[in-house]
Amino acid sequence: MIRQIFILVSCLLTFVCAARAEYQTMDRIVAVVDDQIILASDVEQELALQVLQRGGDPAKLTQSQREEYARQTLELLIRSKILYYKAKRDTIKVDEEQVEEAVRQQMQQVKEENPNFQDLLKSQNLTERELRDRYRKNIREQFLTQQVQQKLISRVEVSYRDVQAFQKTYRDSLPPQVGLSHIVIKPKAGDAQRAEARKKIDGLLARVKAGEDFAALAGQYSDDTGSAKEGGDLGFFGKGNMVPEFEKVAFALKPGEVSDVVESPYGFHIIKCEAVLEDSVRARHILAMFPRPSEEDEKRAYNLANELKERALKGESFADLARQYSEHQETAERGGFLNFYRREAIPPDFADAVSKMRLGDVAGPVKTEFGWHVIRLNGDRETIETLLRQIKLTELFEKTIEETRRKMYVDVRVDKQ
Repeated sequence: MIRQIFILVSCLLTFVCAARAEYQTMDRIVAVVDDQIILASDVEQELALQVLQRGGDPAKLTQSQREEYARQTLELLIRSKILYYKAKRDTIKVDEEQVEEAVRQQMQQVKEENPNFQDLLKSQNLTERELRDRYRKNIREQFLTQQVQQKLISRVEVSYRDVQAFQKTYRDSLPPQVGLSHIVIKPKAGDAQRAEARKKIDGLLARVKAGEDFAALAGQYSDDTGSAKEGGDLGFFGKGNMVPEFEKVAFALKPGEVSDVVESPYGFHIIKCEAVLEDSVRARHILAMFPRPSEEDEKRAYNLANELKERALKGESFADLARQYSEHQETAERGGFLNFYRREAIPPDFADAVSKMRLGDVAGPVKTEFGWHVIRLNGDRETIETLLRQIKLTELFEKTIEETRRKMYVDVRVDKQ
């Protein structure tokens, strides 16, 4: 179920990745939904959340993009309050344990995708607790969405004729909603460059063992600039807040102990335990970050992605290739299946390539911040049945939300001020 929630989060939220928009000067009410208000700061914080979730930089957005994303975010917040009203009226509740597990996974993912996580938080005026609370709110709402949809799904039927008609209609054009699969190949620094990072961390570990001050070494040499300013101090953190490789070692140490070299997706670490509480630890670390991939590393990743595309075009199973080669673990386990998307909400990095594709096509490689992607526009009967069911369910869900909205007081004030 948690995986399904992340699919829904991705489908509903990934197109909303923006910065602080037009609401910067002062906090004010931008909308009223029934007896609840939405503040300009709510919009700002939601935008910041999406930036962190995607590893983006709000400073890189144009003013027009900021304004458009702000409008989209406000509408998303209004819809979430309408959904909450609907769920409350229908006495729908969520499993809080599942919500917390989903929050833990999302926080871990964000940290893996943002090496300078603490700096990003500071740039958005967010604390880690505030970010966690935001994720908790959004994920709880997605559970509610899923349960509202689950109550509607029995009213959705897809026939064989529906599938045939869909294939005939969209033989030469893009459907209103599509199912995408992908294979991700990430450029990685070569062995020689990784060896340099390992040499650096080994040298620092030797100095720590020789008695030099850990905090001083972290402040001078750690590549984690956020914690380096504090002598490598990460403060207290509970399980699920750090990447697994780091967390496993940190929780195994006793106060005063220093680890051997630990490898994580960020690079090589030395960890020192400062204190242990019942369910959290306080630790310092020194990081030797993996160097950025070179042009040769980029070319190597591109060539592999292109080779996989050609193999898929020659008839090899795309799903099997994804399971074997894709470096996005969650989708690799599903044979590369990424998500269902409305045509207008296809991820921007894929939009141009997908616009030229037809059902069953394979395209790429397409470059994103995560690596090189080979994309498949799924066109098999099973996928189309699922897609049609999703389209019909979405239409029914939208109709239900609109009917609920008409029964409520909704006042959007952002254009009135």
